[in-house]
Amino acid sequence: MTVFPGNPHRLKSLFFARCSLLMVCGVVCLLLPLSLESVLALDEESEERFLGISGLVVDETRTVVGRHFYEAFTKKWSGLSSTTQNIVIGELADPRFGSIVSVTIGETIVFRRLLPPRLGDLEEAVSTAITNLRQTLTNQERVQQQLDMY
Repeated sequence: MTVFPGNPHRLKSLFFARCSLLMVCGVVCLLLPLSLESVLALDEESEERFLGISGLVVDETRTVVGRHFYEAFTKKWSGLSSTTQNIVIGELADPRFGSIVSVTIGETIVFRRLLPPRLGDLEEAVSTAITNLRQTLTNQERVQQQLDMY
């Protein structure tokens, strides 16, 4: 029988923290040592194989301002959407100063701005977000074409 030095409750909590991290990545913890790269590869592979859903605009907003931004963004983006990547619209809310709204595609943040509680500057922010997103997608396509040449 192996005896571990230290507090057994601490070891138990560390074990469960590691298992929780692995489960968040979509992998069931079976007490096997897995590297972070293999966990991420399994997560990406399972997402592509099992879900088969792409090109979504995901709403992660929490306030009225964020919700209006999301609705205005999706109305303008729906006619332009030709990407297979998922777009996430997130928000960090502060009741005094407004909300920080961000648009993310993959791991890249293409737009982040503090929006005041009033809705006046919303259309300009949506237009800027769409312009930045289109530029990012164009750059990604250009890089992919260059990589495909080699």
